[in-house]
Parts: sequence; C-alpha cells; structure tokens
Amino acid sequence: MLRTVTMAGKKTKAGQGAGPVREWNSRFMIEKQGEEQRTQRRVAAELPMRYALIPNDGQAPRFVHAIATSISAAGLSFVSPVSIPIKTCLVMELAVPRSDKMVHAEGRIVWIDDEQDHGTDIEYGVAFDTVSEPEDLDRYVRSIDLRPLLEAMVREGASSLHLSAGTEPVIRVNGALRPIVAKQFSPAQVENLVMGLLSPSRRHTLKQDRNLDFALSIPELGRWWVNVHYQRGHIEAVFQSVDLTAPTLDSLGLPEAVRDLA
Repeated sequence: MLRTVTMAGKKTKAGQGAGPVREWNSRFMIEKQGEEQRTQRRVAAELPMRYALIPNDGQAPRFVHAIATSISAAGLSFVSPVSIPIKTCLVMELAVPRSDKMVHAEGRIVWIDDEQDHGTDIEYGVAFDTVSEPEDLDRYVRSIDLRPLLEAMVREGASSLHLSAGTEPVIRVNGALRPIVAKQFSPAQVENLVMGLLSPSRRHTLKQDRNLDFALSIPELGRWWVNVHYQRGHIEAVFQSVDLTAPTLDSLGLPEAVRDLA
C-alpha cells in the first residue's frame, strides 16, 4: 500500500497543509513511513495524459490535458497548472507506448509538490485504485526501468555498464567486456531505459547538447557516474561504478614512509 509521510508546517498550493517527505536519487523515488517503503518503484517518463475530477452529480467528467512525469504499476505523477486539493479522486486516461489500448485509471492525489522546477506547474502524485490495462502498463514500466541491469552489474562485480543501439548490453569485469543480456537492444529500447532516469531538465540538456554527464545514486544498491551521448543519431550510455570504499595504503602500494606520515 502506498504511504506518505507529512512534515509539519509544509504548505502546498492546494492549501492542504503538509506535503510528503520524499527521498530523491536521480528519478528513483522512495516514499517512507517509518521503516516501511513503497514496493512499486516509479520510473521517469513523459507521457501525454488527461485527467478529470470524478463528478458527484452524474455528469460527464471534464478532462484537462497534462503530462505524466513518472509512472509505476501502482500510480503516477503529473504536472498541471491547475490547483487540486490533496486526496482528490481523479479519473485518468493515458496512451501507453507500444500498446493499442488506452489505459483508463481511477486514483487519488497522495502528494503535492510545488517546489520543483516546473515553472508555473504543480506536480501531483497519484495512487491508482483501478487500472483498465494493468498488464500493458506493467510491461511498459518494466521496459523503461534500468534498475534490473544495474542490479545484475552489481552482482557480477562489474566496473561499468555500456548500452548501445543494435548490440547487447555489456559490462566490464576485470577489464574484459562481456554481454549481460543475450539479446540486442533496439534504439528505442536504449532510449527508453536512459530517458527513464532523466528529469525533464536533464532531458532538455541532452537534446540540446547531445551529451550529458551526471551522478546516479540508488539507496542500498550503488552509485554511478553516467555519460549519455548521441552516436550516429542514437542514444548510448556508459555507467561507471563509483567505489565508496576508501582505499588502504597497502592497496595503493605506498611505502612505509607514507604510513608513518599518516
């Protein structure tokens, strides 16, 4: 079950008092209450959608167009200039890539964030109550979620992960490159995986500069220095593992005189 933590005194534009305390690492979001944390991980995505408040008078919903900023099988976030109170129930429609069906969902606003870099827009978090096409939605979310590859990279003790269009994802272990998945990734697959890590501002920088460097940190998994660039019109990415363990003098091969100075 999705839970949020509120922070006393925090105001939202909806005027509903407290907002959620959230820990952000790149675009992987974790919402906590005590030691419990959400099991459904949201992945960054820019998807056109529309939403409407569920009417109480039996009239047809009055839809407003918006952009989803992250999504999971259990909910999504979206930005809109319209002020919506916390706990408001919504009906939503969004077109999931590579699906010929429109996803219809009902849910409720569970957090509001008016402090992100969205200009005049407000970001809202929605927990789904019902979803019309759960399998299509889950398939899409998994297709843009890079974390399973990073988890495999950590298990194999790899120093880097390389993603390129038309080849298998490869990792570097003890200086040697080898495939980590026995299938080639299409340009669209690589782009979806990489874009699933990027905030809107980083996507803009990548499209403008054709190159992007940033640090990625995922709690209890690891840290990486990431380079994303375009090669022959397609996105490529390299994830370099950052070792947080301080090296010893022995591992550095330093003489005893240096040890005495320490």
